[in-house]
Amino acid sequence: MIKILRLLRSTKLALALIAVLAFYAAFAGGRGAFRSFLFLVPLGLFTLNLLLCTVHRISSEASGRRSWKPGPDLVHLALLLFIAAGMVSLFGRWEGQVMLSPGEAVSLNESSLILLEDFRVERYDDGTPRAWVSQVSLVEAEDGAVTDRREIRVNHPARFGAFRIYQASWHQEGDLLFSGLLAVRDPSVPIVLLALALMVTGLGMIYIPAILKLLERS
Repeated sequence: MIKILRLLRSTKLALALIAVLAFYAAFAGGRGAFRSFLFLVPLGLFTLNLLLCTVHRISSEASGRRSWKPGPDLVHLALLLFIAAGMVSLFGRWEGQVMLSPGEAVSLNESSLILLEDFRVERYDDGTPRAWVSQVSLVEAEDGAVTDRREIRVNHPARFGAFRIYQASWHQEGDLLFSGLLAVRDPSVPIVLLALALMVTGLGMIYIPAILKLLERS
C-alpha cells in the first residue's frame, strides 16, 4: 500500500500525466472531448497525485519533519482549485444564444427578461463594420419594471447577476438589424478567482524573497 501511495504521488507520474493531458488537449475536438474518459481518467490521476503530494507536504510540515514553506503549499492548493473550477465549468456551465431586433425581449431566468432597446453598427470611413453595439435592459417579468440598463460591445460583455451577456454576432434583413446575444452562466468563476489569489500569493512568497536576496548580493 505504501509503495502504491508513493507511486501515485511521484514526480515522474505527475510529469507523464501532464504530458498526456497536454497532448490530448492539443488535439481535442471541441468542448465535448473533455468529457471523455480519455481525458477524465488521466486528469483524475493527476488530481490524486497532486492531492497526495499536498497532503504529504502539509503533514510533514505539521509534524516537524519539514520546515514550513507556505508558498508551495498555496500553489498546490491553487492548482487543485483550478482543476475543480474546470470540472465545475465543464459540467455546470450554461449558455444560450438568440437573435433579437430592437424592441424584442427574451427570458433570462424565471423572473427577468433581457430587452434589446437599440442596436447599431458603427463603421469606419470606408463603410466596413467597426463595432456592434447593443443597448439592453433588464426587465422584471412580473411587472415589466426596468431594473438595469447596459451597453454591450464585442469583448465588452454586460453582467446581470450570475449571467454575462456577450455581443456575439449581428444580421441584417433589408433595413432591419438583428443583434446576436450570447448569455453565459458559469458557476466556476468564484473558484477561479480564489485559485488566482492563492497562486499569486504563493508565487510571491516563493520568488520575492529570492529576488530580494539577489538584489542584496548585487
